[in-house]
Amino acid sequence: MDPKHQKNLDFLQEQSPLSAEENVEIFDRHKYDLRLSLWEALWPREEKEALFQIYEGADNAMQQRLQALEKLLLFYCPNPKFKAVILDLKRRKTVKIKATTAENLQKFRRIPTKAEILRFFDALGSKDEALAARLLLGLQDFGREVAPQERYIQMMAEADDIALADAALTLLARIPGAFVRSLPLYQFLLHQPNRRFQVLKNLQGARGLNPELLFSFFRPIISDYERLARTDGMMNDLWPEMQLIRSILSNNGGGGRVWQFESEVLK
Repeated sequence: MDPKHQKNLDFLQEQSPLSAEENVEIFDRHKYDLRLSLWEALWPREEKEALFQIYEGADNAMQQRLQALEKLLLFYCPNPKFKAVILDLKRRKTVKIKATTAENLQKFRRIPTKAEILRFFDALGSKDEALAARLLLGLQDFGREVAPQERYIQMMAEADDIALADAALTLLARIPGAFVRSLPLYQFLLHQPNRRFQVLKNLQGARGLNPELLFSFFRPIISDYERLARTDGMMNDLWPEMQLIRSILSNNGGGGRVWQFESEVLK
């Protein structure tokens, strides 16, 4: 075997829960493609359809449905196990592979189909808050794919169940255009002192948002921070919120606005 393929196989053997023989069989079948091989090696042993039936079974125990959902999410990529491998790779805790191969692993995606998205959402009942929250968290990397469910997700963002509402807000921020359409909801929650910090955390994964809109959106908090900064110094009660705001703006091309503001405060 070519040395570069052998190195990738070594990586697969290290990260896969399967036997050495099973890993070689998968690696050969995928023509030495490490992305596909690792993805398949991390699949659950149950069939996808069997897991869907457990997940959709309203009469099944909630724990059973949650476990089925956790396994179903492994059939898409990125997923928790795949991300854990990538994190170890970044931290140099794995067999060393070529930089281009590592980059390709980080970019690898396998999305749920439209029919599967429908099955995920159609199975949710009015009292399935825990299941719904876990589903929304599990779909964080598939914002474009869940866009047809945006209105449903907006309703979940207004739920009394905080875990469900937070998961919905996080996912909305990753659906193209949904942040703007949900702006009144975000603004309302941002003005609730007990919800403000968490709402800002929910926006940490958002990308591609208009930085000018974001800055306008955050301006009331920045103004409050400005008043506190002039009396209590930069490290005041709103400092944690400002760090989140800086991060959100930086993630969306507007980080310089906060630095400019802070320099003005210091003057």
